[in-house]
Amino acid sequence: MDYTYLLKIVTSILEGTAFVVLSLSMYRIPVRYALGRIIGIASVINLMSLFQRDFLNLEIYAPVTYMLLFVLLLSLSFNLPFLYSTLVMITGFLTFVVVQTLLVALLTEIGLTTNASLISSNLSESIMQSSTAIIIFLLVFFIEKKRLGFMFIVNRFKLKYTVKSLNLFLGIFIIITLAGTQFAYVSFTEQRSLIMILTGLIAILCISLYIIYLRNLKQIEERYERMNK
Repeated sequence: MDYTYLLKIVTSILEGTAFVVLSLSMYRIPVRYALGRIIGIASVINLMSLFQRDFLNLEIYAPVTYMLLFVLLLSLSFNLPFLYSTLVMITGFLTFVVVQTLLVALLTEIGLTTNASLISSNLSESIMQSSTAIIIFLLVFFIEKKRLGFMFIVNRFKLKYTVKSLNLFLGIFIIITLAGTQFAYVSFTEQRSLIMILTGLIAILCISLYIIYLRNLKQIEERYERMNK
């Protein structure tokens, strides 16, 4: 029995749990009393990803499946509109990928690991997953402590309330996120420059967060204007 692969499964679920918690925290969705659902979602999406990568040899499709499955499970588990779950996934996934890529770039730069080692060694990948999870949990702690995060009106994302501009907005970000993460994944597996990958992902993340912030601010202002009438 390959115990390093079992370790990889455990750390993969841990990393997935960190991703789900981060995604929810960025939108002020309570996580304290939903740990069972969170771990369940993380287990399903990460086990599916491992199955695609290691048994079906469909690793190129793993990021897309990961994101789509997360949106579906999040909508069902937390009773959220599909479009809202999509927005949660986009920002959470981009932030997660930027943190992970930054960590990989740092460790490869100082010579502690290499792209090839992370791809071929279960132990190296497990260590990277654990390190990523720790950093993500620290980031979540900071977000919770400072009470940061977006506060959209969830009902606005139901299909009967959704306007065409919001559909276009989410559609653009879905395309950007899928294209960006797919390019990053392929570039990493082909051992291209991590600096180029990181720069592109940070640019996408910053633009995404800024536009989402503006939309969130506008929605809050509209809500207070109606309350004061």
